[in-house]
Amino acid sequence: MDRIRLLIWLRRRHLRTAVTFWSTALGVDLEERPDLIDRLYRAYLIIALGGWAIMSWSALRAAVEAAAVAAPSSLFQMLSITALGVPWIALFIATIAGLIRSPLKLIDADITFLVSSGFSMRSMAVLDVLETAGAVAIVGFVVMFMLGFGFEAAGYGISAGALASGLAIQTAAAVSIGRSFGYARLSIAGAPVVRTRISRVACSIGVIAIEIALAWGAWNLSGLGGAASASRLLGVVSGAPALDAALVVAAAAAAAAGSVSIDAVRVIEDSGLYAALFGVRRLVWLDSIAYHDIRRRLRIARRSHLLRVRFAAGAAAPLSRAVFAHIRQYESIIRLLLLGALEVPLGALLLARPVPAPLLVVWGLQLIYAVPLVRELGLAFRADMAVSIVRQALPFSDARLALIDAVPAVSFTCLCSVASLLMIAAVGHVGISLAQVLVAPLITVALSLAAAFDGVQITLRRMRMSCLVGTALLVICAGLLALFGIAPLLCGLAGLDIVLMALLARRSS
Repeated sequence: MDRIRLLIWLRRRHLRTAVTFWSTALGVDLEERPDLIDRLYRAYLIIALGGWAIMSWSALRAAVEAAAVAAPSSLFQMLSITALGVPWIALFIATIAGLIRSPLKLIDADITFLVSSGFSMRSMAVLDVLETAGAVAIVGFVVMFMLGFGFEAAGYGISAGALASGLAIQTAAAVSIGRSFGYARLSIAGAPVVRTRISRVACSIGVIAIEIALAWGAWNLSGLGGAASASRLLGVVSGAPALDAALVVAAAAAAAAGSVSIDAVRVIEDSGLYAALFGVRRLVWLDSIAYHDIRRRLRIARRSHLLRVRFAAGAAAPLSRAVFAHIRQYESIIRLLLLGALEVPLGALLLARPVPAPLLVVWGLQLIYAVPLVRELGLAFRADMAVSIVRQALPFSDARLALIDAVPAVSFTCLCSVASLLMIAAVGHVGISLAQVLVAPLITVALSLAAAFDGVQITLRRMRMSCLVGTALLVICAGLLALFGIAPLLCGLAGLDIVLMALLARRSS
């Protein structure tokens, strides 16, 4: 009994830490002793958030009822199939997440507590299953209750409470079963059959394939692929307590079997990144860019080297370093793809056409909000400038180094932008001229130069230049120039690129 109390005390400390972390986003520090002003502010937040939640729930319920009355039966058929597929989707996601990283996340205090108290990892796994299943069940019940209310308002004779409780229990059980595969991976971490990386990947693919086969079989057996009515499909879920009980028993058995002999050393190793970020996670509210940079560096430090590469010499050295910097930090490739396939083509289409000014404002705000994507254009340059030994070994000025380091990222982004514009022209039957296509590369070059400002210290009239400032400058100039036509826009963007380049050259001199 004392051990159970200690575990409950530990989880209460975690809950209090989580509440303190999220309250910081609202300007409340629960760790300090509050004065009268702090108490009044907390009371104001409670009243305001409580009233907002009540009014939002009432408004959402009224909107769902109005939409359900006017919605066609085909929409309810699609929603019913989607709702029945939620537990399977949760199972896939939980399984993949458990096979990739440890379901048990420990911080330094947890590790010290477990070592000193002699608790088994199985106790931690059981408590983790209960917490996760409870949270998933609560969230699932709220969401599915609103869906069930829509079916109830449409006259399908389905109880919203029964539907929500059934789907919530099934989703929570599916998540527990999926996490049990993560526990099993930690239990057999040292077994010969899964000792190599290839064997672990093969086992993971086998588990996912079995789950997909089971989902396909359940789809065919239940008749969901046919013309089954929505009321019959959802009636199976809302009126099957035996199915819910069987899934709960299966989830408990899977969690117990998967956590028989969890390797504590493997759990601690897998929790290293989480434990390292836990101490600085409040930084996400103060400086999100710095926090994400710290998280990326910690992730890179934990990755194994797949290839040994010899960089080129001479003038090609920065270029080869830039290419492998993006390969090493492959998250940047995904972000550059989003930037080149969405943000830049959207701006090129809006700026090169006579569109209302509010649309340009929306695009500009969206691009400023997407500054983390823009900063990937200057990834290699920031890496070269961050290490003084590396910077001294590269005999180039800052401006020239920024251009060379940005060549791979800018080329990839421009290719994605042009391909996206051509696809829009072919699929949407939209006429796009060569001048409109040229807007995308000019925007990309300006963004790359703006991203380079994060790697150097440049002050312009007591204002430090950064990626955010450069992006905002691009948005303002491009938005104003777009009001005068395509020719002034192209000339203005080219001039802006020259100005930004001159700022970097000025710093080099």
